[in-house]
Amino acid sequence: MSLLNQIKADSLEARKAGAKNSAALLTTLYSEAAAVGKNNGNRESTDEEVIKVVRRFVKNNDETLGHLREVQAGLADNEIAKVSAELTILRSYLPAELTDENIQEAIAYVVQPNGPETYMAPNLKMMPHVKAYIDNKWPRAYDGKRVSEIVKKQVNG
Repeated sequence: MSLLNQIKADSLEARKAGAKNSAALLTTLYSEAAAVGKNNGNRESTDEEVIKVVRRFVKNNDETLGHLREVQAGLADNEIAKVSAELTILRSYLPAELTDENIQEAIAYVVQPNGPETYMAPNLKMMPHVKAYIDNKWPRAYDGKRVSEIVKKQVNG
């Protein structure tokens, strides 16, 4: 079953169970994810496209949660709980994230003497090679921003 169909099925289950917040979230998520494929050749969205939409939703909810925690008013507590529950649902559709050790392994592979590119020391030019290695070994399981941060941290010491 494709990820898009899984979201649709889960949305239907949430509606049947009377979980209004979950049903609303999943219906919106399904609509946004399905629109990507429909707008790009009137086809079903691929799992990769759906994952990008889910990550966008997670990012937006993380930002909302941060703002709500700054407010810390009595009314915000209910909203914090709601957004946290939404994040749990959204993250269930994402593949397991890479650990820092996995990213370090990719960096070590790229900078090794017999690697795809030989560098005297880690530098930012290796970024595409690290991402390509990760994408090949662990498809759809990494956040490019996080990989960039770790590579930059290693380059800058």
